[in-house]
Order: sequence, then C-alpha cells, then structure tokens
Amino acid sequence: MSDLDSAVPAYSSDGLAVRDLFFVGSSGVHFFVEDEGQENLYSLLMRRCFPQLSSIEIFPQGGKSAVIKHATSGYKGFPNIRRIYLLDRDFDDLLGDIREVEGLFYFDQYCVENLVFDGQALLEVCIQESPRESRASLKDRLGFAESLECWIPSLDRLHRAFLLAQKFELGIKNTSSPLEDYVCGELRSVLNSLSIEAYVDRVYGAMVALGVVNDKVEFSEMLNDAFPEVSTKYINGKYLFGLSYRHMKRARLVKNVSADSLIYRSAQLCNLESFEGFVNEVSAYLSMERRSLERRDEARFA
Repeated sequence: MSDLDSAVPAYSSDGLAVRDLFFVGSSGVHFFVEDEGQENLYSLLMRRCFPQLSSIEIFPQGGKSAVIKHATSGYKGFPNIRRIYLLDRDFDDLLGDIREVEGLFYFDQYCVENLVFDGQALLEVCIQESPRESRASLKDRLGFAESLECWIPSLDRLHRAFLLAQKFELGIKNTSSPLEDYVCGELRSVLNSLSIEAYVDRVYGAMVALGVVNDKVEFSEMLNDAFPEVSTKYINGKYLFGLSYRHMKRARLVKNVSADSLIYRSAQLCNLESFEGFVNEVSAYLSMERRSLERRDEARFA
C-alpha cells in the first residue's frame, strides 16, 4: 500500500451503515449498494434511470450481507427521505435465496455490469477513441456479436459448474475466481477450454464424493438443468467486460482507457433497456411511499 492509499480514510462496517445520517436534506432518495468502489457508477446509473428525482445519494455498504443487514435492521427513516436497497442477483433466484424485504430490489441479471454490457455502447467508446475512423470499420474490428458467439458457450458451461459448486456447498472457489484462471496465457481475450473443463471435472469429482451424482450422465443432466437458458443473464458481467476490454486493447480500439473506465463509459452510453423492469419496480415503490407520506402528513394536520 502506498502512502497515498494509507492516507485515504476508510469507513468501518458500522460507519458505512450510518453514513446517510449526514446527508439528510429536505427530500431525496438514498440508494444502498454493495460495492464500495462503485459509488460513481451507481450515482451515474441511478440519475439516468430516475431523472425525475431531485436528490439522489449513493451509500456503498461493502457487500451483499451488509446491504441486507441494513435493510432489515430497522434503521429509522427521516421525513421525505426514502431508502432503496440494491442487490446483484448473482445466483440468488436459482438457489432460492431471494430476500423479500421492503425497499430491497434485485437487478434483473447477474450483476450491475451485465446491465450496462452493450455492444452499441462499446462501439461508441471505440468511436470516441478513433473519431476519424468509419463506424462500419470500427464495428467490424470490434466484432461484438462474433466475440460473444465464441465466449458464451464456454462461459455458460463454466457458470453452470459455478452454480453447482454453490448449490451443493462443495467448498470450491467459484464466481470469485479471477478471469485469468480461464484464459489462454498471452491471448487474454481467448478462453482456455482445458482450464474450464478441468474446473467442471473438479466439480464433478466433488459431487461424486458427496454422493450427489453417481456418474457423468447424472452430472451432465444437472449441468443442463442448472440454468433455464443459455444467456449472458447468468454469466458474471465482470467476466464479459474483462474479455471485451482485453479484446479491444489487443485490437487497438482503446488506448488510454482502463477496464473500470470502460464499464463507466458503457454506463454513460448504454440505452438502459436492461434496467426497464428494475426502474418500473422501484418507481412503483417510490410512488407508493410518496402517497403514504402524503396521507401521514394529512392525518397529522387534520
């Protein structure tokens, strides 16, 4: 850690939980999110998703369990302040771990990065980087659809194994594994099928040892049934962005753009279609909360 890093103040878990006490204004919506390092990303997205809100504040909590704890701890609210809790879906719906808590909402896909992973947005980043090159040429070099066609079958198989590792508590590292574990050396935008199959075999061996399956036939059936469909919805969006970023660097489509910046710029440029269901749910909840506050005020002054 550098001297600069050590000089930056960090919040304790209790400190993160009460930060919004210091942001009480006349009105507003406070969004509680998982990732401490993504405050700017969420701020951008919530302002794009809810332009009608006059005041938005983002409060990272340092993990999913911390967000749930805050949502269920009975923290007292303030007049005209509404709290919204946001969670990545991960595999929670497939594992039956969705929490039903007032004011708590899940994104419709694996994580927030999935929702901003958009081919047109990535193309716009390329155009910003090389504005003199034709859109058609950049689109061809980006090859978004072609890249996905190569990546999705392997990523889908890997993530099905990740799900089984979680479902049966195999004690095998899964979705927290770095993307580097599954790419081909210097060709870091190319998935290594041997590494992926080695992981799948490891999960199979652990399931046999636990008596969950007896043979490869039963295991293959479980893999096939793990997800209802082959879709980026069930794939870690950080993997998708990681592969795309490395491909774009290798193709010299981006120069001085970091991986985090690519995600942020995609959030600026994506069309927000993937957020539609989430926005409708939160908007309906906020409208209900507003009506409840109005009725409470009317009763108080009646």
